[in-house]
Amino acid sequence: GKLISPELYKLMITLNGKKSMRDIQLDLIRQQGGSLVSIEEVQALLERLDSSYLLYSPRYREARKVIISDFSAQKIRHCSHAGVSYPKQEEELQQRLETILSTQHVPSLPHGTITALVAPHIDLEAGKRVYSTAYQAIKGIRPERVIILGVGHSMTKEMLSLTTKTFETPFGTVETDKKAVGELMRAGKDILSEEDFAHRDEHSIEFQLIFLQHILRDVSFTIIPILCGSLIGYLPEYSRERYKSIGH
Repeated sequence: GKLISPELYKLMITLNGKKSMRDIQLDLIRQQGGSLVSIEEVQALLERLDSSYLLYSPRYREARKVIISDFSAQKIRHCSHAGVSYPKQEEELQQRLETILSTQHVPSLPHGTITALVAPHIDLEAGKRVYSTAYQAIKGIRPERVIILGVGHSMTKEMLSLTTKTFETPFGTVETDKKAVGELMRAGKDILSEEDFAHRDEHSIEFQLIFLQHILRDVSFTIIPILCGSLIGYLPEYSRERYKSIGH
């Protein structure tokens, strides 16, 4: 990440791609209470921002294109939060999850087959009570395939993002159901992201997967990983009623 000063931030939010160097110079002068800022200083500042990929410039777009292309070529989606949000060693992670699962008593469940589970994707410690209640509920089941709907925090335009990549965690790898994912891609192409880059650093599916691997350690299962973006762009009006009407 990049740390920027409040003063620089105030300037950056005014850079709309339409201002001239003179416009930016005047903004800086006003921001500094009338102190003179030369065009050369403005140019140097913009060059530093561009070199740090903080401007939506050709340099930034080309670098982003390369990063997305590199990820697209990978067959495995490596875990991005191991060693940061949870232990990267298998035994330590197993102990951590056992501690979390023992936080709550086993919940009383309604009769019938469990077909869906709602679980948090927040920090494991902060959400341990709900993680415990949720994942204890599926102990003993033996699914062949699990559909994981995660929040696509970095998704700003598309409604959904799918990937065929194999997912890796400290517990090993889990295959995606490539045939099913392919069918979904063909059926939903109008609302799907053209690439799967949103999956690279997203934690919402990764957190569910480590619990699933731990709970279902003796079960061979595949996954359908789906990241969900915002519906805002698809709503002509922002209301609860309109939100509920989507899909009807």
